[in-house]
Amino acid sequence: MPERMVNPARLFIQSSKSCPDFLGPSARHKWHGLLSYRVNEAPHNKLRGIKSEFAEANPPSLFKLRRVRPAIHPRSKLQGILAKANKKFLTFIIFVLLSCFLACGAFGCEQNNKKPKREVRKTSNSKKGDGTMDNAKWISEDEGKYLLGVARKTIRDRLSKAEEPQIDPKDLPEKFQERLGTFVTVTIDDNLRGCIGHIIPRETLIEGIRENALNAAFRDPRFSPLTQEEFDKIELEISILTPPQELTYTDAEDLLDKLRPGIDGVIIKKGFNEATFLPQVWEQLPDKREFLTHLCLKAGLSAYSWETEKLQVSIYQVQAFEEEKSK
Repeated sequence: MPERMVNPARLFIQSSKSCPDFLGPSARHKWHGLLSYRVNEAPHNKLRGIKSEFAEANPPSLFKLRRVRPAIHPRSKLQGILAKANKKFLTFIIFVLLSCFLACGAFGCEQNNKKPKREVRKTSNSKKGDGTMDNAKWISEDEGKYLLGVARKTIRDRLSKAEEPQIDPKDLPEKFQERLGTFVTVTIDDNLRGCIGHIIPRETLIEGIRENALNAAFRDPRFSPLTQEEFDKIELEISILTPPQELTYTDAEDLLDKLRPGIDGVIIKKGFNEATFLPQVWEQLPDKREFLTHLCLKAGLSAYSWETEKLQVSIYQVQAFEEEKSK
């Protein structure tokens, strides 16, 4: 159906007017598009002559869409203001925190510089194990015999189910209150019957001897708990350890060169696998390769892990006391 006739003069007047301001971008586009269509695309023959005149009187710039900035809702304006305020507030908070951190760091450095340097204590060689131990913590022969008696009495009281007597720490030497690593070894006819201890000190020296005496006699998973019949046959040995020190080495040969048989206790570790041999074990395994092979097996590793893998190795020394063997 042909389009309805439109008065060209009226159409010209309408097209020359600006688009109403209340219309949005989409409505403005339709407004100008409708006028352009009715002028340029009207099929009526009478409009063809007007087409060129209309185009000359109205340059193309008249029909270009003006980029009108859309109206912003009051809520949107408020959100924008809040967003800018939040950014500024966060920037301020970060600046304050960094300032406090730098100020605390500078204060800590000043305090560290004021701290007096710790004096280096002189050390002496131990009698058994030839390790280095503090003079002030050196255990005499009489004190070693006392600790052996404490270990034996602790095992005897547990077998007889007697209550362990409470000892006033004031009656003990001060060195017994120091935290040192301890091991207790139980043997019968020179055969191992139990050996457990703490490399890293967890309690005082006297408490460590008591605890590890019970552990070696009753809680070593390699043996059944000690019985009353075996008690009179056991021989005890206690070991007091120096703090472990990590041993750096390049390869297996370098590790063998740095180990000192009869002097160093050795700790090997890889992941969750860890084991140690006291210096006394060198008496049964004097060969370094055999010593490390058995130590790897004890840790749950392959026998030659010390050759093929990079293990974490630490060494320590001990001061050991053992009961006199009955003839």
